[in-house]
Amino acid sequence: MRYNPASFAHGDLAACREIIAAHPFGTLITSRGAEPLVTHCPMVWVQDEHDPASAWIDGHIARPNTHHEHFDGGPALACFVGAHSYVSPTWYSERKNVPTWNYIAVHVTGTIERVDELPARDAVLKRLIGHMEPSYIEHWQGLPEDYQQRMLGGIVGFRLRVQRVEGKFKLSQNRQPADRDGVLAAMDRHAEQGDGDARELAAWMRRLSG
Repeated sequence: MRYNPASFAHGDLAACREIIAAHPFGTLITSRGAEPLVTHCPMVWVQDEHDPASAWIDGHIARPNTHHEHFDGGPALACFVGAHSYVSPTWYSERKNVPTWNYIAVHVTGTIERVDELPARDAVLKRLIGHMEPSYIEHWQGLPEDYQQRMLGGIVGFRLRVQRVEGKFKLSQNRQPADRDGVLAAMDRHAEQGDGDARELAAWMRRLSG
């Protein structure tokens, strides 16, 4: 990340993986020329069971999306945005303050490769289904073979080999205790009104303060 102050930087891999799992619809970015290529797609973290130090991000895109022409072993970035919310200066103890935004984001940097062999594409698809809706795997396997082949033919898989994981958990850590308490109280009020982002942010504020 270009700007990640120490008070917000979060290097706990387990926490970062938790954000990726909870917010799997990310942004995939590559750059081979003057203009970066960007695709929004669901992705899932895969840990190599034989090598704890090896992990990758699996995903797929539509075949007509020519972004896959850049899945050639070059650098790539996958961005995942967790809960986020406006923070009003009226929640602080002092009047001389300005609005801001609290949020959680995780960046995964590595090299990206194309996954286009049929069995490998099928494996990528099943990993995504297994994460999003495990009960659908049986349904998928029960569909006619020719239909499965047509659907698999419409996608190109990718594998982003993980080299670096950076978390930014901007949760008012740079504020005085009274201000943090004010933000937390406001998040709790919003959560009671059904705001899921506020509920998640409040939970993380409590986790990181403990």
